[in-house]
Amino acid sequence: MNGKIAGLPEGVVPYRSTAVFTETTIPQGLLHAHRTAPGVWGLIEVLEGRLMFRLPETGIARMLAPGCPPAVTEPGIAHEVAPEGPVRFRITFCRRAELNGEARPEGGAEAGCPGRHQQGREAAEMTDQMYPQPSRELAAERRKLAPDQLAAFEAFSRAAFAEGALSAKMKQIIAVAVAHVTQCPYCIKGHTKAAVRAGASPQELMEAIWVAAEMRAGGAYAHSNLMLATLDEAGAKPEPQAAD
Repeated sequence: MNGKIAGLPEGVVPYRSTAVFTETTIPQGLLHAHRTAPGVWGLIEVLEGRLMFRLPETGIARMLAPGCPPAVTEPGIAHEVAPEGPVRFRITFCRRAELNGEARPEGGAEAGCPGRHQQGREAAEMTDQMYPQPSRELAAERRKLAPDQLAAFEAFSRAAFAEGALSAKMKQIIAVAVAHVTQCPYCIKGHTKAAVRAGASPQELMEAIWVAAEMRAGGAYAHSNLMLATLDEAGAKPEPQAAD
């Protein structure tokens, strides 16, 4: 992406691209309404297949395909994507040129052929771009807008995580596992730190995450009963298998 890009303000230039995502590797956060950080634009470019791009707050939607101009996400504007079958796409983050400093240039051997560890770093960096960092200012604004509700929630949270039949350590391990199912990056970070403070080991946390993964996969498997029962109601019959 060289030169002036349609949809970007003058002086806003690319500074980093993600790895190429597919319909199976797309981060869950991209499938739901999210925003880039202040001062950061995003360019969503489809390399293969089709990807639906939506601005849920305005109802605007656009199908992205190879050869089409990339979709531009503006700072603070909620957006989401949905793959329409097999797809390959990437996101390029942009900001004003004077902020780039020594930022790694786009492309190059490392960007063109990302390894597993680089993809992990890029996914973490992308999450940081999509979600604002917690701050005293944001916390104060949240409290000001709904003080009674927040006070009630904080009391509920303290009660839920208090020592009881389950230890505080076990509750934090459960919270880390559940956070990976709810896909909340704030919860993953916060409860991982809290679990470590409560005495949880890395091995315990990783095993808990695998339990969460099994339960989420098991939900899809178990719900196949609904599909099978519906097929029976609809009178659908499996195709006969060829004899060996």
